[in-house]
Amino acid sequence: LGYAMMRYDRRFFSFQYVKYILLNKDVNALIPLRGEEVERMSLERLKGMVVTSWQGREFTQLTDFFDKNTEPDERVFMYPDLGFYSFIVARPFVGRFPMATLSWFNENHHKEYLANLVDSRPRFAIVPRVVPSYLEKAHFRIAGNKRKYDEVMHYVEQRYEVVALTSALK
Repeated sequence: LGYAMMRYDRRFFSFQYVKYILLNKDVNALIPLRGEEVERMSLERLKGMVVTSWQGREFTQLTDFFDKNTEPDERVFMYPDLGFYSFIVARPFVGRFPMATLSWFNENHHKEYLANLVDSRPRFAIVPRVVPSYLEKAHFRIAGNKRKYDEVMHYVEQRYEVVALTSALK
């Protein structure tokens, strides 16, 4: 029973709330984004969502850029795990894998992923300025994944130039 309660405590707010009440802890500590500068989004795809202000600026900047510079059905390359931006900017992703990390499970899937990128030749790519640390910790522990990442990044660096920057992305 203790193990199950511990798992529920980590996954469900109601269990955390009751625990804080019973232990006479400050329930305000459970408020998401507490102490962060936040904003309520008005973008069509994120209407009403509350995010950190820096994320809000980034989402707005990207949406404005793609609204002005692409057609609604134009594919945009999001790399390596930025597929959620495809939803935010309302543009289709390249191929069947919205995130490169999903193609790393199988060598043939990676080849398909890269071939889709080469064949579709999207005009724009969104990539982080630096390799996120979680990629190194979670994905690059498998040597083949780092090779696959580098292969696609080499392609991107050879064929794309920086046309806009946000706080966290190229």
